[in-house]
Amino acid sequence: MYSGRGQVYNELGEYDLAMIDLNKALELGRDEEIKTSLAYAYSGRALAYSGQGRYQEAAADFARSVQDCPENAWVHYNHGLMYDKLGEQEKAAVCFELALELNEPPLNSRKRDKAKMYLTQTHPPATTDN
Repeated sequence: MYSGRGQVYNELGEYDLAMIDLNKALELGRDEEIKTSLAYAYSGRALAYSGQGRYQEAAADFARSVQDCPENAWVHYNHGLMYDKLGEQEKAAVCFELALELNEPPLNSRKRDKAKMYLTQTHPPATTDN
């Protein structure tokens, strides 16, 4: 419950509220949850940290999430958002490409479209002259 609601708060840009719920999810889940569930909560908290401008803490939580669930498309997508916010477009592009390739779970259509658009804008296809 807490992790899901925290993720929704992130989507709304309510990072302080997201942080409260995601911290609670991690606190409760350490003893009970499987690694995948914790990885999702760490990814969500990393996004909240990023939204608050707390990038070192975000990076640590992204690393933990990837360690626990490397096939999670959402953690790589969220990590890409942070890199984009930091102006590190090459790193963001790598994350978005990886997010599009993974399916554990897959990105929803809105996030897939956003990742594809980002890649098209930052890495336009090469044109050939005839």
